[in-house]
Amino acid sequence: MTALVALAQWRWIEGQHDLAPFLATIALLGYLGLVISTFPYIVPPTLTIWDGAATPSSQIFRLIGTLIMRPIILGYVAMTY
Repeated sequence: MTALVALAQWRWIEGQHDLAPFLATIALLGYLGLVISTFPYIVPPTLTIWDGAATPSSQIFRLIGTLIMRPIILGYVAMTY
């Protein structure tokens, strides 16, 4: 959501009107304020980001799987196009 609002704001800055970039700035700062005010809790006030994270061994397992499968998937997509 933040990336989409930031991209829209970046494109609207070059335009003639001032209202769209202003509203995008308000939306971006409002969303960032919400995220910052609840950090580090995912489900306030009980679960933090670190409590919800997977163990390092399972993260390494996923990383290795991603490193192996991503080139295969990208190669297949390139071949089909």
